[in-house]
Amino acid sequence: MTRAVSTPLIVGDMIVLLLFSLGGMAFHKVDGLWVGQLFRIGWPFFVGYFAAAAIMGAWLPNDFGKRYFQNGTLAWLVGIGLGILLRMISTGRIPLTSFIAVTFTFTGILFLLWRFLYRAIRR
Repeated sequence: MTRAVSTPLIVGDMIVLLLFSLGGMAFHKVDGLWVGQLFRIGWPFFVGYFAAAAIMGAWLPNDFGKRYFQNGTLAWLVGIGLGILLRMISTGRIPLTSFIAVTFTFTGILFLLWRFLYRAIRR
């Protein structure tokens, strides 16, 4: 039996990844058509995270106990790791350690804040 997913969680997670991608574009002053650049920069992280979140049950509704944060944390760790791996494969370059650290830190903080906010609103 499959359980339904929570649309607000999916949308919020999308916003987190968009903010991460837009923040990277702004910080690095990326030139060019912004929609194309946003896709180029963000797709590996969207694909990696969304695959992990779907598999690990990060979007199951009304589960605000221990599993809510365990599933979300596992999805973040695995998904962002997959995103970095996909980015490495697509660009043919091994990312700098600082990029990996900033990526995990920035997305981790945003996901944690978003998930706490969502939990507080839903309670």
